Amino acid sequence: MAESLFDNRYRYDYIYPRGRSGETLRAVDTLNNNREVVIKRPAPNDAPPIRAGQEASILNERRALKALAGHPVLTELLGEGRFFVSGTPHQYIVMERAQGIIIADLVRDLAAQGQRLPELEMLVIIDALLDLLHTAHQKEIVYNDVDAKHLFWDRDNYHLKVIDWGNAVFLEGDTITPQGISIQSDIYQVGELLYFIVTGGGRLDIPKDIDSADFRLDFGEDHMRVHSRLQAIITRAVHPDQRRRYQSIAELRRELAEYRAPQERERNSAVLRVQDRLKQDLSKAELRQLLATIEPVLAKDPGYPPARAAYQEINDRLRDIEVSADLDAVRIYIENNNWTRALDLLRELRDKAGPVTGRLINLLQDCLVLVVEANIQPPPAVLDALELMFEHQLNSAAATLLLEEDTDEESKALMWLMAERIAARVPEILLLRPSLFRLERALRQLTEDGIITTEARAVLAEVWKMLDAVAAMKSAHLSDLRDNYRAIVDRLTGLQPLLHTMSVEYNLSNRRLPITALERATNAAMALADNMHVIGKQAVSSPSDAQGALDNCRIIDPPNPLWNNIQRMLDNLYDLLHSYQTYVPAADGSDLERWLKEAQEDLQPFMDRLFDEMLAGMIDGLAIAEKAWQSYSAAAIQGNRIGALTALANATEAVGTISPTLSGWFNQLRNVVNGATYVERHAIYGALGRALADGWEAFDRGRLTDAERLGQQAFESARSEPERFAARRLKILAQATREWVDRNGINSSSRTQTTLMAVEDLFTVEEKRIHDDFATQMPSLETYLRAMGKGLVELYTRQSTAASRILFVKYVLSGALDAHDGNLDDAEFWHQAAIKALGEYGRRHPAARELDEFISRRRDLNRAEALLNEIHSPEALPKLDAIIRQLEDNPQARLLGTATHSLRELTAALRDWSDGEFRASATKLDNAIRSIDEAEQGAEITLTSYRGYLMTLHEAALELQGKSHYMRQTIEQKPDEPVAHVRDTHQEMVQVTTELLGEHYAATLRQWADTYEQFYAVYTDGNIRRSARLARFNELFRAMFIDRHPAYPLYRHWYDVVEASPEFPAPPTDEPVPRLEEGADVPQEALQASRYTKTPRRRGGIFSLRNLLLLGGAVIALGSIIGGLLLATQNNDNSGAIPVTRFPTATETVASESTTAEVAVQITTAPTLPPTIAPVTVEDFATPTIRPTATPTEAITDTPAPPTETLTPSTTPTATITPTPTATATATETLTPSNTPTPSDTPTPT
Repeated sequence: MAESLFDNRYRYDYIYPRGRSGETLRAVDTLNNNREVVIKRPAPNDAPPIRAGQEASILNERRALKALAGHPVLTELLGEGRFFVSGTPHQYIVMERAQGIIIADLVRDLAAQGQRLPELEMLVIIDALLDLLHTAHQKEIVYNDVDAKHLFWDRDNYHLKVIDWGNAVFLEGDTITPQGISIQSDIYQVGELLYFIVTGGGRLDIPKDIDSADFRLDFGEDHMRVHSRLQAIITRAVHPDQRRRYQSIAELRRELAEYRAPQERERNSAVLRVQDRLKQDLSKAELRQLLATIEPVLAKDPGYPPARAAYQEINDRLRDIEVSADLDAVRIYIENNNWTRALDLLRELRDKAGPVTGRLINLLQDCLVLVVEANIQPPPAVLDALELMFEHQLNSAAATLLLEEDTDEESKALMWLMAERIAARVPEILLLRPSLFRLERALRQLTEDGIITTEARAVLAEVWKMLDAVAAMKSAHLSDLRDNYRAIVDRLTGLQPLLHTMSVEYNLSNRRLPITALERATNAAMALADNMHVIGKQAVSSPSDAQGALDNCRIIDPPNPLWNNIQRMLDNLYDLLHSYQTYVPAADGSDLERWLKEAQEDLQPFMDRLFDEMLAGMIDGLAIAEKAWQSYSAAAIQGNRIGALTALANATEAVGTISPTLSGWFNQLRNVVNGATYVERHAIYGALGRALADGWEAFDRGRLTDAERLGQQAFESARSEPERFAARRLKILAQATREWVDRNGINSSSRTQTTLMAVEDLFTVEEKRIHDDFATQMPSLETYLRAMGKGLVELYTRQSTAASRILFVKYVLSGALDAHDGNLDDAEFWHQAAIKALGEYGRRHPAARELDEFISRRRDLNRAEALLNEIHSPEALPKLDAIIRQLEDNPQARLLGTATHSLRELTAALRDWSDGEFRASATKLDNAIRSIDEAEQGAEITLTSYRGYLMTLHEAALELQGKSHYMRQTIEQKPDEPVAHVRDTHQEMVQVTTELLGEHYAATLRQWADTYEQFYAVYTDGNIRRSARLARFNELFRAMFIDRHPAYPLYRHWYDVVEASPEFPAPPTDEPVPRLEEGADVPQEALQASRYTKTPRRRGGIFSLRNLLLLGGAVIALGSIIGGLLLATQNNDNSGAIPVTRFPTATETVASESTTAEVAVQITTAPTLPPTIAPVTVEDFATPTIRPTATPTEAITDTPAPPTETLTPSTTPTATITPTPTATATATETLTPSNTPTPSDTPTPT
């Protein structure tokens, strides 16, 4: 059909048969270099409803193509647009046109010949298809139209294209559509496609009622040809039961790949063997063997590119071999000067030759034509050049022709024209002058023919002059040479329009006006310019490329003498650089600076002619290395490790290219310096460096005097201010540290502060900034310690030997100041920081040891301070003995002696207090306070809490002493009526003691107060008769120790007052005299336990009272005698403090014998006293008064065995009988007898 234009862009010449997508146009894109495309559009002549359905299919295909864009098997969507049919807009799409043969057509064509598509080729095609389907399924797209007619196989390019996606289904999250479409549909259709191909176009016909369990496809007459495994794969792909079918395209593809793998391995192995053999020069027979090897491979996979290339090469080489014998005949003719016969034979061989020999035959033919036309005897150079051509050494042949000098003009013209033919027939060989020579001869001939060529010949003459001028430049910069050749290129480029105009104007052929020769000359001149650029830019960076460019220049323009000049320059440069490669400086580097300067001077002339960046980098590197070496010299003196390493690293890198040996020397020195403890030892100036290194080593090892001396020695050796600065820092730091250590600066806060200021002044500004920045960034002391190694010390160590040592001393002094302020945790932090700052010597350094000892001393004193300040309440008093022992065990016990004495005075004061001896207690408390003053001053501790408590106790003791004294004065007056302040004083003594000392120390005072209350209650009770009150008094007297109660005289007075009172109290009636009714039961009080005799009271009561007093005096006298004897025995046997039980038992002491038969002492079970926490000595206990029980228990008549000392503390109070000279109950250590009588189960009164 005639070409038509669609949408003003696409020119189409064919409309494919109509399908469900409407019309498909075969077209080209006029706006895209006539690219071949196909266009799908609704058919304009169809009814609107039909066009709507076609457009839906087109839009569906567009959606699929966009979703799968980029896959190599998919036809690319190139564009889309709208067109109108009767005013109605419709969408169309433009796709690339698939190249190759349609698989359906190929299968049918082969089947018609009784053949099938090669199995391996089929498997390759199917694998590409399955890759596309797998990608589509991953995007939830079902192709739903797998068919051989949609597959285009380009065998020449070994490429598959799949078309027609209008029937695609988008699952959009579903596994199957309502119409039953799923990925199983594509799998089934692939199976159908495989069956179609292997059977030569057969179609599946599977009955619906077939038994799926035994299902197997019938391959008909292809049953024996198709492999059983492939039959099984196809059968499973189309299995009626989807559960037995492949569940994914990937699974089917994997099965087919495993089946295909052995065939591919066999194919690839055969091709590789052929390719390896083709690398050699093979005979005709060997080539035919290779041909026999490769042909079966192509039969299995005709489009396999490596196999096709090998097949083509074998055939070409066979053709070359076929004509090689005839070329020998041509050579013989040439040697015999039979030019005509040789020329005729070459013309016969031209059509038979392969690509290699064909080019040679054409070249030889051109050269022989020139020889015949010249009609002269060719010079020997011509025969030599032809011989080189037969050997395929075309570059040498051209050089032979152009370098021959002893010839006439005709011979020279012949040789230059032959050289031009080499450039014309072999495009990779560029020759400048022969091409210009031919062009010049052509222009001369045209002039002779009457054609005006003046302008062109003038340009060409100018080019010849420029070439001669460049050849005369002997020492020009390569950039100038490059620019000159570029200027020649510009002239030749300007000549081309003139020649084209002339050729068109006079209808000149290329033979008469060889414009191609001008193009070759232009390319040659451009190549020379490029070569100049390569030589100038890569003479050092890539010597092989520079040398190759120079050799190429010799080929392009062999007669030019410039190339020899450039060669000599490069040779000199390479010799010089080679000598630099192995340069090694003197061991101390003394000659290095001079060598670096001389090397720069030697290379500078070459830099004046070249513009090689590497050469410039070498020269710059030498300058950098020279400065770096100077920097290293300065840094090493300062101990600046990072500066020295940086300088050496810069030097190493700077000379790495020009002198790897020197670079290695620098790197070795860098490693030595990096591992050196003292960088100064490797300084260039030996004496100064050694003095500094030895000085810092002496400082680190604590030999401060030697360090100071070596610092002075270094200072005297210094020759510059930086050197003096380094020596000064060593000297001042060593001197300050030595004086602080030797003069006990640790004990003086002011001296330490002064030394710290002097040390901090040794930091440089940069070192201070580094320290401050680091400290600012640290969120905590723990982080500071963890990070200081890398973040501060290592940085200081790399910058200066002095910096880390100054930092060490700063930390030590800061720790000393914090220790003086009592911040021992901070002091310990500074101590640890100092150790980290100095490294392995830090812990053993005298300054660090001074700080450590001072911190330990302060820590011991602070522990003692804390122990003493814990004594600020009654709860701490039970721990007094333990605290005393801890102070005595403290390493600073000597300094804490006065504090220990204070505690002992406090202990004694507490004993006196608990016994009611407030004056003695106040005196001892005053002594304790004075001792604390001495302790604070001597040990530099603060005991505010402890002092405050002592002063509180002291004030309270003085106040209680005054009130107690007033109370005793009142008691001595023996008033008949109870006095209120006596009772109040008893209560106040208990209350104050309980508040200040605790219940334990108030036991005796509370007993006194309770006893007073009991006597007071009996005395003031007027509702009972006199005899009952006297009996109650007697019980109270029996339960008390009369010599320890301050109110005992008052109690005796009250007894006498009651005894002198009438028997009965006044009745609560109006009768003046009480009466006793006849028959009334008068209770008789048993007075057997009375302290007085049972002699009946006489009527007047005077004699009875006197007898009782006499009896009491006798008992007291007897008890005093016995107690004196026992006390003397105790003092002799128990000189030390005896540990007591946790709960001391108040043991009631009674007289075991009585001088009066009527006196029978009843012993009651001792009540349990409040527990005591800390063990105390016998002297530490006050003597409490035992409360009587509510009901007397049975008397203990057995005499206890001698007591046996028991060291195990008793946890249960035990009633024991201990002989004592007094009637006072004393809380002492109870020595539990071996046969301890068990008290009766009498309820303890509450």
